[in-house]
Amino acid sequence: MRTRLALSSIVLVSIGSIGCLGEASPEGTAQTVAELQVIPTGVGCLRVVFRAPGATSDTTRNFGVTPGLPATLDLGYLAAGAYAFRASAFNAACSGVGGSTVASWVGEPVAATITPGIPTRLAFTLRPNVTTTSAVDFVQPVRAIFAGSAAHTTFAVMQDGTVRAWGRNELGQMGDGTSATSPAPRVVMGLTNPTQIEASEEFGCATTGGGLACWGYFRGRLADDGPLQSLIPRFNPDLEPQSISIGASGICGGFGEHLSCWHSVETLGGPTVAATSFAAAASRTDYWWTRDLLYVSPAGQLMRSGSGRLAHDHQLLRDRVLAVSISGTSYCVLAVNGAVSCAELDGNGDAGSETTVAMGPATAVRAGDDHRCALLADRTVRCWGSNAAGQLGAALDQHGSTVPVDVGLTDVTQIAAGSIHTCALRADGSAWCWGNNQYGQLGDGTRITRFSPVRVRF
Repeated sequence: MRTRLALSSIVLVSIGSIGCLGEASPEGTAQTVAELQVIPTGVGCLRVVFRAPGATSDTTRNFGVTPGLPATLDLGYLAAGAYAFRASAFNAACSGVGGSTVASWVGEPVAATITPGIPTRLAFTLRPNVTTTSAVDFVQPVRAIFAGSAAHTTFAVMQDGTVRAWGRNELGQMGDGTSATSPAPRVVMGLTNPTQIEASEEFGCATTGGGLACWGYFRGRLADDGPLQSLIPRFNPDLEPQSISIGASGICGGFGEHLSCWHSVETLGGPTVAATSFAAAASRTDYWWTRDLLYVSPAGQLMRSGSGRLAHDHQLLRDRVLAVSISGTSYCVLAVNGAVSCAELDGNGDAGSETTVAMGPATAVRAGDDHRCALLADRTVRCWGSNAAGQLGAALDQHGSTVPVDVGLTDVTQIAAGSIHTCALRADGSAWCWGNNQYGQLGDGTRITRFSPVRVRF
């Protein structure tokens, strides 16, 4: 009998530099406080073990905790130097934990350097402590997954509302407070319960109940009038789009039944059009919205922006459309009957003749840089286009396919396409990715390109 266990994770943020009431830390030491976002179900005691520089034995700290609630753990004043912290958790009160008690949850060691006066951040991921892993089906608690047609970074919204990111990060694209690229999921700082995340090659943005949040390197002041780069999300509570699509240097946002685009907050409040769905290409032109923006009118017509601004006199491209997905050179639309049609865009943004893609009825379509994927009504995934880095997910020998190929996943509820990779979310909460993995954007802990889906390791 297979037991299904939901993975849970906790994030510890260590803050060192001052004493509890603002007193200076003793010379060579730093107060370390760990803040836990959530305690796994059933856990009554959390243990943190570390060894101080030059010490001959470990230091152990046990903390009584309450499942489902946040907690603050004081590790005390720690001497400066390099540490390796380990965390484990027990389904018992700390008073009942002895030397022979087996931990119910364990975490991989986390290295950190304690420097007086400089904050230190620690992030632990706890996993069920099972010796016979082949008999256990670990279900990853993911409720939504996102990327972007030019992105090499992937995002997942967890069941507790926190967000994880993995992949390219030298400009802060992951929003985790660092500029270190990571092949393993890390926490996006301060971002909870977003309704949508969109990413470009250099930055990401999210729609939230607290306004628009953006992070990474901005080519314009997208969310506020602050600096052009941020390693963590910056929020603008006065800017509240319900949906967004990102170009290389700007954003289009859906506000109720209307659509508006901007390069910076200084250009907000410009022309708007009525739209139910829209997509902006990751173009690097200064006026990308004049030729690389498609949207669906309330009547179900696919429209193209023109005349140097958004207006109502757009060229009609297609009738009865539900959604559109666009890359730099082509677009695909999803019709009300589930049919998917695609066409190329020329240098002026004009569409060529559309070709209907032969496959079963679809419920979603996503475009990467040079590949496309559709989620079908039977909850399978089919992809077509370039397969140079395995982004079609079908282990094909050839470099691509003009015919949609089956990825091999079932019970899929959502898909996301990056520049040269693709991801899918299954109904059991597990996330799977395939394709280029140069920056670790597949989230499997490696940088090995995959020609078939691999499970994201949370």
